[in-house]
Amino acid sequence: MGSTVVQTNISTGKLPIHELNPFETTMGNICAFVRKEKKKTQPPQSLEDLLKTIPSQEPMTPERLKVTYDENIWLQKFDEHLGKLDLQEERIALQFLVFTQFYWNLIRVKRRQDLSLEVKRQLFLAAASRFLEDDDTLLALDNQQLYNDLLATNNSVKAGLKVSEESLDELLKAREDPLVWGEGLDPKYKTFLNTTSINTMHACILSLL
Repeated sequence: MGSTVVQTNISTGKLPIHELNPFETTMGNICAFVRKEKKKTQPPQSLEDLLKTIPSQEPMTPERLKVTYDENIWLQKFDEHLGKLDLQEERIALQFLVFTQFYWNLIRVKRRQDLSLEVKRQLFLAAASRFLEDDDTLLALDNQQLYNDLLATNNSVKAGLKVSEESLDELLKAREDPLVWGEGLDPKYKTFLNTTSINTMHACILSLL
């Protein structure tokens, strides 16, 4: 009777449990577990996707910026990654992207007209105060002319002039500066993703040993 069962299993291409290689079975379970855990803890797969996780219902403030970092685990981890590499300019650039994400989202959905003149003024001055005036968080830009234009606009707004949409658009243009995005945070985030993927797999395997 037993031989009949074995024969039937072989005919279907399946071995009985007791004849399976225990090492292969264990490794198969580990691989399945790793894939499951990796999916559960998957970080945003691009810098753009990371920024999409930033709440953007209202303009950013220095106080809200801190809360945003505290509540966003992958933003925290990427910032820590930059800190370990002593990449202070990139850490400031990341803060700038987070700070201006609210306005970028409004532009993307074509709702910039929803902002009052006072909100526009506050948005620009808050960003300028942190990234153009504070020596500890000065934003590094490759485009020096753009940097000078932002400084000039900041002085005009502080003197009482209105903030134009063009001035706010310059903030978004700064997001695309090579030192901020293309040669700055984007390649660093890709490196971070690779490091995170390796560490996650190692942690899953070690937890089963």
